[in-house]
Amino acid sequence: MHQQIRLSLGARSSKDGPGAMNAMPVEVDPIEVRGSLLQLLDLLDSEGFDIRLIAGSNIEGTGELILAVDDDRTYDCYALLEPRYRNVKVVEPKHGHAAKRRGGLAAAIRSMNLRQPIHELFLGEEHDGEIPFHISTVARSADGETNA
Repeated sequence: MHQQIRLSLGARSSKDGPGAMNAMPVEVDPIEVRGSLLQLLDLLDSEGFDIRLIAGSNIEGTGELILAVDDDRTYDCYALLEPRYRNVKVVEPKHGHAAKRRGGLAAAIRSMNLRQPIHELFLGEEHDGEIPFHISTVARSADGETNA
């Protein structure tokens, strides 16, 4: 579980342009796609994917859903989701495993010796007494901040 799949749940379709113009993508207003998280979860279940980590913000609105499946299935999952959802991408965050004990997460993060501020933290499903986690950081530059 070293990679994440990030996507937006709003459905997409295409609309032919006038004359000889190519089809252009048309996004559906998120208000019209209520229940889309459950549809995605049902799709992943029907295709045999086990979700190992999931998070997001404003998921059925204009936000983003982040999930991870078993490493050997990441690109199969991407291939399933990419034609159906917007902004589907695979990212490789910083990752580690925290011992399932008091202070385990702090110790694991501290051992990473991160030099940039932490932007996001995701905890996964415990396995064999360890909890996998993903971290994205913020790279600082003279022009501002970007996620790393």
